[in-house]
Amino acid sequence: MNTIHTLITLCKKFDKIEIPTIQRDYAQGRQTKEVGKLRVKFVNNFLIEALVDNKPIELDFVYGSVLIDVNIKEETTTKIFIPLDGQQRLTTMFLLHYFVAVKENRLQEIINILKKFTYETRPSAREFCGSLLKFDDASKLKDIKAQIIDSSWFSNDWLKDPTVSGMLNMLDLFAQSDKLMSPTTHFLDNLLNEEKKLISFYYTDLDKFGLTENLYIRMNARGKKLSDFENFKSEFFKMINYNSEILEDVKNKIEGNWVNNLWNFRSADSFIIDEPFMSFLKFITQMLYFKRAEFRSQNEYEKDFLDFKLLERIYSKANTTEEKPSTDAENLFYDDNLKFLVFSLDTLADLSKLLEPINFVGVPLVDT
Repeated sequence: MNTIHTLITLCKKFDKIEIPTIQRDYAQGRQTKEVGKLRVKFVNNFLIEALVDNKPIELDFVYGSVLIDVNIKEETTTKIFIPLDGQQRLTTMFLLHYFVAVKENRLQEIINILKKFTYETRPSAREFCGSLLKFDDASKLKDIKAQIIDSSWFSNDWLKDPTVSGMLNMLDLFAQSDKLMSPTTHFLDNLLNEEKKLISFYYTDLDKFGLTENLYIRMNARGKKLSDFENFKSEFFKMINYNSEILEDVKNKIEGNWVNNLWNFRSADSFIIDEPFMSFLKFITQMLYFKRAEFRSQNEYEKDFLDFKLLERIYSKANTTEEKPSTDAENLFYDDNLKFLVFSLDTLADLSKLLEPINFVGVPLVDT
């Protein structure tokens, strides 16, 4: 069943609205000629007109899944909405609510609601959204983009993230609108009116129809194609989500510290660390596998150390229970393995400081 929502009512319905890793960048803010024209038309002739004239509009459907995150240690339950189609519109609405609230000096009234909106795609996008909500200086709102970039809390590295750059472009477009920048101070009231639902959309929970992320991949095929590494990260994050603390650590480091640690191992013509990361993961996984493998086993040893089934056996506890402990022969679900992987990637920075190279001397696995 479809339900009509606004950004505010959707935020109130859930504890968190999280743009998943599988999503593409915030495309509505791209600085290209074609997207720029569409952005100006959509924002100026549609969103702002509705806001100024107080005439309700609908933004079609927003599809997504609901995730219940249970923290046994803290005895808390978090209800998370994960949009699979609608990221662009939801992000634009988040920015519009923020901009209007700052303009009318009322950000504190809705800050706890807007905090529920976050990005999982990259730490930079997530950190930017969180930091942005602490910035409520309306003194130079006309130059909000430059003002944000020049702020002490803003990291220049965030400009490398297309989503953050896109958000800044959208805020800049809001600032250039004379109608939005008018002295009128009731725009936020218009947006918060839950009965009128000024800018609304139809919300559909895909889980009720038995649909999955595969549908999103097909629906979003016209957008930015996900790289193999991005797809890998999405699946690997699901695999290790049994340990929320390590999961967040991995998410942050795979886009931050580990990039620096692996940078010198990339190809000369490459500016990403996808290949060295996967090579290192393969090496560590192979070592962990043979650490517990049966000596001179009559069965064949594994050969593909990046196979997801094997990675799950090595790094995930998803298939173990206290009633049925894992065995050496069938299961390798150990938290220590995941911690060792993180430790190894962290330690690469120290290894690179050594004056002499490290030589790994291998021995045959079987007699020749």
